[in-house]
Amino acid sequence: MKMKNELTTLLTVTLLFCGVNSVFSQGIKSSIEYSYDDFESSDYETRISNLKEFTSNHYLYQKHKHDNENVRSWNEGIADGYDGGSGTPEDPYQIADAAQLMFFAQQLNQGEDVDACYILTNDIDLKGEDGYIWTPVGLFRGVFDGDGHTIANMHATTDTPDYVGLFGLLMDATIKNLNITDAYVYYAISNYTLVAGIVAGAAVNTCFYNCNVEGVLSAVAMDGGGIAGNLTATADFNDTVFIKDCVNRADIYSVANVGGIVGLTDNEDYNVLVENCTNYGMIDGGMSGGIIGDGEGFIIRNCKNYGKVGYILNSATTSGGMAGQGGNFVLIEDCVNYETAEITAGNAGGMIGAAIDSEIRRCGNRATITSNHHNTMFAGGICGSDGSISNCYNIGTITGLVNSYDGDNWAEYGAFAGITGTPTIHTVHNVYNAGEIIEPTAHINMGWYVNILPAMQSDTAIRDCYWTNNENLTDQIVSIETSTYTDIPESSRFNEGTTATSWILVNPQHDTSDLLEALNAGAMGEAVWIEDTEGVNNGYPILKPLPEDTTDVNEFVAEDIKYVSAYPNPARDVVKVSTVSGQRSTVKVYNYWGILVEEIELDAEEIELDVSDYNPGIYFFNINGETVKIIIEN
Repeated sequence: MKMKNELTTLLTVTLLFCGVNSVFSQGIKSSIEYSYDDFESSDYETRISNLKEFTSNHYLYQKHKHDNENVRSWNEGIADGYDGGSGTPEDPYQIADAAQLMFFAQQLNQGEDVDACYILTNDIDLKGEDGYIWTPVGLFRGVFDGDGHTIANMHATTDTPDYVGLFGLLMDATIKNLNITDAYVYYAISNYTLVAGIVAGAAVNTCFYNCNVEGVLSAVAMDGGGIAGNLTATADFNDTVFIKDCVNRADIYSVANVGGIVGLTDNEDYNVLVENCTNYGMIDGGMSGGIIGDGEGFIIRNCKNYGKVGYILNSATTSGGMAGQGGNFVLIEDCVNYETAEITAGNAGGMIGAAIDSEIRRCGNRATITSNHHNTMFAGGICGSDGSISNCYNIGTITGLVNSYDGDNWAEYGAFAGITGTPTIHTVHNVYNAGEIIEPTAHINMGWYVNILPAMQSDTAIRDCYWTNNENLTDQIVSIETSTYTDIPESSRFNEGTTATSWILVNPQHDTSDLLEALNAGAMGEAVWIEDTEGVNNGYPILKPLPEDTTDVNEFVAEDIKYVSAYPNPARDVVKVSTVSGQRSTVKVYNYWGILVEEIELDAEEIELDVSDYNPGIYFFNINGETVKIIIEN
């Protein structure tokens, strides 16, 4: 999945297909890597065909037909300068109208002022008399502040660049406080290197804050996203790439990696943090996610998905409310996939389609999850396949539908479960399933329909699991090593009692008949479950929300800290804290809730702070009045 040839070479694409011909003779296969030739086969061609057919009927395509008569190059005059400013952080260039925005694009595409600062001073409508084609800004390294203003009717389509969007390529840039409405990003010609996004096609070491987009992106491209088609942090980048407080309301369609916020992000460690973001748009492609399509090295925290994923083109390989697929260094936490968000794919999950080595914690799914494929089918309320899962719930319906586009009306294998569809996982801890598991009407040679997960390996830790009494479902799972069915260890079925939080637990591992109490007793660390007093979760327990984030966006885009530093970020075992001057200092460490965790004297120019016993999460290191935000991971 690594995109180290800087986004312009042919990509090797990882797809996850899981197949079982004989469970008892072969076990369960998962996380199979396919070559580019495999990806360029029938599934890929089907997606292209479906995409072109859908796009041709889309209302924005009809509105923005790009023929020579209706859409043209800009000819209404380009400004010869800006409305004011000198391009510094204190005095950014001021862009007041469409002609000045065109001047901005022209200058940057000529290599002028690519690392300067800019600010919008008015809303800008790019439609003109009949509309025109927007040429993406080729490279930008500075700060672009929308200041809450809107760019409307951006029509971005081109036959030549590898990157298409408002910006083509961003490097070491910051984009903030920007609204883009009625955007239309379109690319119909197959281009295996193209990345497309409404704000940016490709972004390297770039942060986005408070960006909101509406419209449609339809591109026969490798990566497509509402904010960025591709976002990555380079190996020598020692900071965290933030995408914070962004909202996508655009429909995003492409053929490979597609996300409401980012199509693909591929990093060496937890280098990308997507926080407090929301997707409302319909998302579809090969690997589709409400927030991120595919990748490694990312954290999705406190995000929401309301949009349908994998629902339109009907040919997605993996789809999830948060991510289509995740590999190493992937964490999804404190996220919800809502009732409106139908998830459909071969591997379909409420949080993630193919989790592989991902960790999912404190998340909930309320949407219908449907697996559709011609061969293997996996659906789970949290993960379609794989994953380490803790403190999660599902109340959505889980089902399947054989995709017969290839003429095959039989699926070889199907696994449908309230939490995860396949067993190649590390832990399933403190979860419950109250969603209905429905056996597909189509023919499946071998199918499992269970409450938590279909099977387990000997090294899988499963404890504190609860489920409703779904009729005709087994409370047992198969052990892959022994091919025998056993009860889920230390787990309990529950039936509704007289009140929303009163439950009858059968053989509970905790001394309580109350589901809420049982969940909090099994939670790692402090109690994270609360009563559904507002009726948003059908009366079932919900997860305690994170404290409201009141951090000013400008705090994250201020000038580099001049006197102190703390790294690496994210960190695991050690945080190195230093002062440039070497002066004696006090380091105060606060957790996300503002509670003082530790106070240390900095008596040398640099010290190493042991954080190995810190709980995972966000911490603030205050040194001489300056604050550094550090992410601590397991």
